[in-house]
Amino acid sequence: MKRRLFMTIFFMTIAVFLVGMMLTIYVAYRASFSAKRDEFRIEAGFLGALIEEQGAEALPAQGIAKDKAEHFRVTLLTEDGGVIYDSLTDRDSAANHADRKEFILALQSGEGEATRYSDDQREQTYYYAKKLANGMVLRLSSANASLPRLVISMMFPAVGLVAFALILSFLIANRLSENIVRPINELDVSCPFERDTYPELGPLVQKINRQNRELTKKMDEFREEHEKQDRMRREFTANVSHELKTPLTSISGYAEIIRDGIAQEEDIGRFAGKIYDEANRLVVLVGDIIRLSQLDDNEIEPRKEDVNLYEICKETIEHLGRPAEQKHISISLEGTEEKIFGVEPILVEMVYNLIDNSIKYNRDGGYVKVKVAAVPEGTLLQVSDNGIGIPKEDLPRIFERFYRVDKSHSKEVGGTGLGLSIVKHGASYHGATVEVSSEVDKGTTIDVIFARML
Repeated sequence: MKRRLFMTIFFMTIAVFLVGMMLTIYVAYRASFSAKRDEFRIEAGFLGALIEEQGAEALPAQGIAKDKAEHFRVTLLTEDGGVIYDSLTDRDSAANHADRKEFILALQSGEGEATRYSDDQREQTYYYAKKLANGMVLRLSSANASLPRLVISMMFPAVGLVAFALILSFLIANRLSENIVRPINELDVSCPFERDTYPELGPLVQKINRQNRELTKKMDEFREEHEKQDRMRREFTANVSHELKTPLTSISGYAEIIRDGIAQEEDIGRFAGKIYDEANRLVVLVGDIIRLSQLDDNEIEPRKEDVNLYEICKETIEHLGRPAEQKHISISLEGTEEKIFGVEPILVEMVYNLIDNSIKYNRDGGYVKVKVAAVPEGTLLQVSDNGIGIPKEDLPRIFERFYRVDKSHSKEVGGTGLGLSIVKHGASYHGATVEVSSEVDKGTTIDVIFARML
């Protein structure tokens, strides 16, 4: 940054100096030319009055006075352009001036002027002509260096000035760049307000301070989230260990009784049934854990397609008909056939867990209502029941893994405690939202809203 600032200031200083020098030369040149024009007008007035009074004889034969001859040339012309008098050349050798611009303008308007350059463009001659009362034309002229020659003639002193300008620009650029960069280099990004800076850095300091606050906030949130995830991981590990240990203990116990011949002949079938039930429980539990892990890590292959949500609900209700009949629970389905663009196995798992939970946590003779309908936000899947309900303080935790509202009857109810976690992760996978409303002893309603397909 310092190098860029230095180069910018250095070259800008040089450019300003050179432009200023060229403008000074040009203005001085124009001022000199303007002064020459005014001088010629005044001299022409004096000489014209003298000639009108005394005639051409008033002019010296060898030209005007020496001090004047050093400044300009005097020529007196007739109305047809012939030379009557010339302060520098013999009149007999002088050419006719009838075609000269300043002469023509003087005849037309009383005075005229023109500038002509030499062949090599190094010298220019300014001509001023004035028509006298007697019809003659008085012309004054003076040769001067042209502007390009003037610039060239000043090159030698200009080189010295440029060298001085380079040194001065280097010093100025170096000092300014250091002064500009120093407060930035000394700025402490962790505590930007602890050091005084010039006002121009105010917006930068405020921005750094704002970003520090945001970063600190995000780090705190990340730390809290990490602690939460770590706590959930420990709880999940403990719960998995407990959930796996319980059926394994039962299987081991029943198998040991059968192996040691302690069981009666008539009890062996019942014990084998217990072993089968506990093993099946393990299979379901491991399957749910695997599905949750796949949803967490996005390992499920996204073979999305148009899935009829109404048909899934209908088939699931038929599949869960027997458990519902055992508790004398009625299940109804209403709504319209709505399609969801998603992964069918995940949607089936979500619907199954929602309806299965409503049956498990219901009372004998209760009901479960399933609804599929189009809503302004997209497609609604609603499962409601009049079961035991969920206490208000437990609502925020019902989607946690292995969390059970009715822990005292969890073994009787069955299940893995992962159903609603799968529902929550499945909804997130499909970009859907889940809303829960519940009252103790009155029932629970869970709404899953899938965003409208574009």
